[in-house]
Amino acid sequence: MSFGAFGGRRDIMELFDPTKPDHLPHAGTFNNNALTMAAGAVGYGEVYTPAAAKELNERGEKISPAADAICAREKVAFQFSGIGSMMTAHATAGPIKTAADIASSNLDARSCSTST
Repeated sequence: MSFGAFGGRRDIMELFDPTKPDHLPHAGTFNNNALTMAAGAVGYGEVYTPAAAKELNERGEKISPAADAICAREKVAFQFSGIGSMMTAHATAGPIKTAADIASSNLDARSCSTST
């Protein structure tokens, strides 16, 4: 579900206050999507709780080294980096210390398209 929002300094945002007779109108494709806002409030407040976030990040911290070990064991030139549940796959077996270290990784493995 989509949602759009914008914000700014109080003096500017007050210009858009619909309770004022001289307010500036603001139309938007994704404005006032009540279903999205309700789902977001429930998701963030009741589903993605601090305990759920902690568990998810702990799981991510275990998956990355496990995936690295599988790739090393199978001699696949891939490794993973990230923090918590956010991971990135790198098509290289060499050490990664800077962005330049992944610039020369396997371009075919990084491609999302196929050629015939």
